[in-house]
Amino acid sequence: MLSKTTDDKLRKRVKELERQLADLKEMDSASKDYIAYQSVLAEVRGVGPDEDEESLLNTFLSEIVKQFGFTMAWYGKYGNGTIKPLLSAGNVDAYLDNLVLEIQEPSSPDALCAMSQAILKEAPFSYGDLERDKGFRRWRDYALELGYRSNLAMPLKIDGRIEGGVMVYADTPHAFSERRIVRMQQLAVELGTILSERRVIQETQKALEESEQNFRALAENANDGILIITGEGIHIYANKKAAEITGYTVSELVGSTIKDLVPPQEFEALEGRYRKIIEGQDFPVQHEFVFVRKNGKAISLEGTSARTMWQGEPADLVIVRDITERIQAEEALRIAHEELELRVRERTGELLETNKQLEREITNRKHVEKRLRESEAYVKSLLKTAPIGIGLVKNRVLEWLNDQMCEMLGYSEEELVGQSARVAYETDEEFERVGRVKYSQIQEGGMGKVESSLKRKDGSVLDVLLASSAIDPADLSKGTIFTAMDITERKRTQQKVEEQLQFLQTLMETIPSPVFYKNAEGRYIGCNKAFEEFLGIPAEEIVGKTVYDMGPKEIADKYYEKDRELFEKPGKQLYKWKVRANDGELKDVIFNKATFMDTRGQVEGLIGVVSDITELKRAQDELQWKAEVDSALAKLFEPLSSQSISIEEMANAISDQAKKLTRSQHGFVTIVDSSTGDNIGVTLSKMIPKQCEVSPEDQKVVFPRGDDGLYDALWGYCLNTLEPFYTNSPATHPASRGIPKGHIPIERFLSVPVVLNQELVGQISLANKKEDYTERDLKMTSQIAEFYAIAIRRKRGLDNLFQRESELRTKSQELEEFNAALKVLLKRREKDKENFQDSVVVNIKELILPYIEKLKNDHLSPQQATLVGIIESNIKEIVSPFATKLSSKFLNITPTELQVASMVRDGRSSNEIAELMNLSPNTIMFHRYNLRRKLGLKQRKVNLRSFLRSLQD
Repeated sequence: MLSKTTDDKLRKRVKELERQLADLKEMDSASKDYIAYQSVLAEVRGVGPDEDEESLLNTFLSEIVKQFGFTMAWYGKYGNGTIKPLLSAGNVDAYLDNLVLEIQEPSSPDALCAMSQAILKEAPFSYGDLERDKGFRRWRDYALELGYRSNLAMPLKIDGRIEGGVMVYADTPHAFSERRIVRMQQLAVELGTILSERRVIQETQKALEESEQNFRALAENANDGILIITGEGIHIYANKKAAEITGYTVSELVGSTIKDLVPPQEFEALEGRYRKIIEGQDFPVQHEFVFVRKNGKAISLEGTSARTMWQGEPADLVIVRDITERIQAEEALRIAHEELELRVRERTGELLETNKQLEREITNRKHVEKRLRESEAYVKSLLKTAPIGIGLVKNRVLEWLNDQMCEMLGYSEEELVGQSARVAYETDEEFERVGRVKYSQIQEGGMGKVESSLKRKDGSVLDVLLASSAIDPADLSKGTIFTAMDITERKRTQQKVEEQLQFLQTLMETIPSPVFYKNAEGRYIGCNKAFEEFLGIPAEEIVGKTVYDMGPKEIADKYYEKDRELFEKPGKQLYKWKVRANDGELKDVIFNKATFMDTRGQVEGLIGVVSDITELKRAQDELQWKAEVDSALAKLFEPLSSQSISIEEMANAISDQAKKLTRSQHGFVTIVDSSTGDNIGVTLSKMIPKQCEVSPEDQKVVFPRGDDGLYDALWGYCLNTLEPFYTNSPATHPASRGIPKGHIPIERFLSVPVVLNQELVGQISLANKKEDYTERDLKMTSQIAEFYAIAIRRKRGLDNLFQRESELRTKSQELEEFNAALKVLLKRREKDKENFQDSVVVNIKELILPYIEKLKNDHLSPQQATLVGIIESNIKEIVSPFATKLSSKFLNITPTELQVASMVRDGRSSNEIAELMNLSPNTIMFHRYNLRRKLGLKQRKVNLRSFLRSLQD
């Protein structure tokens, strides 16, 4: 039989083991959640960039159901105060097809559902038990039928804005602990980040396409020829227009000299000009010279020269224009001028003769006046039916209007004639302005034009162009003829065009991507602000220049070649390039260029958009890298989560993935012996010297810890510092101790300590990657080391768990034996108690009751006799089963109530009992009432004495 101290220790030990077991289970659950979390991320990040958001969301939903063991999950789009499920995975029922949740304040019937709470609070919300929680009940019964017992709703934020929500259901209550909710929220945040990154990529591509459509452009062929000539007079560049002007091909022009192409007398003048250019003397920018085409035809050219650099040497940029027709026109004009002077002299004689003829015609004036009156009638008829408004005003009073003018204003002629012209204007100010401007113009030039707005009879307004001419400019009181043309639609169109131009200009300046324009000669003719900032040069220093003016020849050649390809094949051009920006950073960009045409359909130039994809490319590289890491961790999940895996198998899996991800040729993985501190290599490449090779039966190599507690050489550096590091020149590293004989050369080295709760538990070391190790390799290996640390902790935990389970089974067996012993002991104590009670009863009956009988036979007073009777009754009560039965059956009966019950059973009245107990009758009545209540007789017609006597029987 165990002592009480031993029993307490055992119980305390059992509780401690149970707590440790619970901690291990919690740790195991957290590890599984972490692995599931990494697996979901790996699958989601593995969704290809060509797949749409729906595929990515479907992958996310199916993976969280699969990896976390949930029953069902759905995703809904949030908008206009509602959320409707669009995608789902797991045990899904048709009710989702018609489900629409209102995301509103508590007045809505849906306000208490988990998704409403999550969207309104912008935080995860969970109902731990759908059957018992007092929250939202609308779908509870149906959810329970489907096997859902708990749920979790999470808002999905993209770029800080809620765009939807994810609802997850589990088939067990309280499936979403705080830890799991945090993990799920992390997944939702990661999902939002991935969606945001994908949208950035898609928006960038869309922007490129839109810029291609909006800025389709301009033609390749220049109107002028472009030549670049060295100081020796050799043509080193010529465009198509130059070849067209000269009659030579581009290949024939390039490499030829000036002397080969121009007449000797022209060559001497040009040679002198170029000599002045070389000497830096001032010279006219433009010059004219004669050029002989290949077919022998002489033409006149105008050249515009500018000094430039070509392949690091001074050169002359010449723009040539064929002015043969202009020269011919000038000569024709000179001849025409001479002929005109001759004709003027001849015409003067004719005019003199004409004047004499006019004098003769005056005599026919009456006849002419008659014809004028006929003409006036004709003109009035014509004015009346003209398609524009026409009228006559005197002193701004309407004297006559044609039908079109009346129709425009909505009045009849009778309503308008005799009225002031003010009737047709909206305000006095406008009436005064039109009169002031128009009559001022008439006085100066005999005619006035002004735009204004006229008010119709119905109150509507139309825009008009008013043109007025005085009948007699010298006397305005004679009246003015005016016309009114309705330009309302033209004004609207003009306004729309101006607004569109303003919009396009604003759009161009606000486009974050650099945009530039070139003419067919390759010269910049404009750019936006972003292009200025990209080059670090103001627009004034860009416009009018070519790529050869903007940078070194070897770079300019490449840009020029691309422009030439586009000009030769007009349309679009898209290519990637590396450009060094004004801050010196080498950026990845996409050039998106297109030609634009003139009104004749000829290529006039090009427009280009430079899209900086440096961050996009980095993001893509980062996504690919993360996908590789997540894939490697996911591949490690299955072997490392196995309960039967050994440390050697675990290390082999870690080593294979670390070498694969970093592309290292060699590596080793170790575990630290907690008792000795030695670093044990449980897996390593064949890179140790022959004398260190181990037998096939034992693939472990021990790297001992020194007496000073430190580890030696390069491999021990990270173990001493507990910091990961890499070196691409191991021989120069301070911790290097050289390479042992027979060991492979170490060209590059990377090592990461495996740390668990600030305790060194192992090491991952890699060597001889073909390229240099980078921070990314170090980060990647560190993540694997964290995974390795978790696996070691889990392995230790499982081993400890198995050991503790064995201890628990042993302790449980001991406790069962102890409990059996306690049961035997309790039975023995009960038996001893019964024996003691029997002994007391026998002693009372034999030693006390006989003497009470003697007292009763003595001469006692009535009161004494009563007291003796009470004593006898109480002693018999002690040895009788009545009190025991009553107190055992009704545990809440007090000792006083027990005395009253005994006397009631014996037939005593309340007064008698009160007198014997020295209490008032009311008190006795109170006790009798409590006895009936406690004995359950309050609502029953049962005699109290009869009931108490039945208990005795």
